[in-house]
Formats: sequence, structure tokens, C-alpha cells
Amino acid sequence: MKVTRLIALLVAAFFVLLAPTAAQAVSYPGEEGGVSATPPAPSGNGCYTSQVTVEGVAGETLTLVVIDADGNEVFNEDQAAGPDGTATFTVELCEPGSYLASGSGSESGELGSTEITVPQGSQGGGGDSGDGSTPTTGSSTGSGSGNLPATGADSGTMLTLAGALALLLVGGVTLVAAKRKAL
Repeated sequence: MKVTRLIALLVAAFFVLLAPTAAQAVSYPGEEGGVSATPPAPSGNGCYTSQVTVEGVAGETLTLVVIDADGNEVFNEDQAAGPDGTATFTVELCEPGSYLASGSGSESGELGSTEITVPQGSQGGGGDSGDGSTPTTGSSTGSGSGNLPATGADSGTMLTLAGALALLLVGGVTLVAAKRKAL
């Protein structure tokens, strides 16, 4: 009777330990959102423009904020997301350097960010920068939060699995000890 209770207790504890792991697999609205940008292109007035797309939930208000390398906000605009959940913003940047474009949604919260790089020589005309070099196209990199891609295995999952394994080992040792004592 005691062995049966012990096994039932161990099985229940095992499933309690696995509950957080199962909860991590749930997808929530807005979690699939993101921010992407086209490489900056000369706009003809000495500045560069980039099309930045923010993806959230259909119908929500999406916000794009662009910050320069010094932390100054250079662009902030709201748009209603279309039926596909996206809004495209046209961002004009006139100073060379790197900018961080971050998107958020009124319902889905922070959606991610991407970097926009405006090449040297972009100020004062899209042609020659005066130093003999010509500007190159900028780049946009990444989407999401700037972290490594999610693989589904994080420290919480690993700790849960290690705890479950330890629980099974302790249960097995206890079961063997109980059987030996009964003999």
C-alpha cells in the first residue's frame, strides 16, 4: 500500500514539474509580430528613406519609434494596422549613422526592433561625399529583440527536466529501499 502511494505521489510531482514546460509552448497574440526595414535609399534631397514594416494584430494601433546612436528620438508615428496586422512607415533620415527602429502595438506591446544604417556622405546630397568616396546603400539587420533566436530550450526548461530526473532517481532509490526492507 505504501509503495503504491509513493508511486502515485512521484507521478503527480513529475507532472507538476512539467506544467511550466508545457505553458512555455503556448503562443499568445502579438508574439509573432516583428519589425523589418528595407535598406535606406537616397531620396534626392540629401537624405535617405527606408520603409519600415511593423507586424502586430489586425486593427490595433502600431507605433514606430526611431532613435539615433545618441539616444535621441528622431521619428515617432502611429498607424492603424491593416487586415494583415501590418503597417508600413516611411522613415527619412538625413544624418549618417546607425538608428534603432522599435515597433509596438496597442494590444500586443513591444513587437521588436531593427537597425537602420545610413551611410557616410548622406548629408547634403546623395552623390559624392566630398572625400572621394561615394555612399553605399545602408543595411537593416535583424528582427525581434536582438537576442539569439528562440530554440525552445532555455534555462527554465533545462532546470525543470533536471528536477524531474532527480525526482525519478530519488523515487527509484526509495522504491528499491522499500522493497529491500519488506523482504
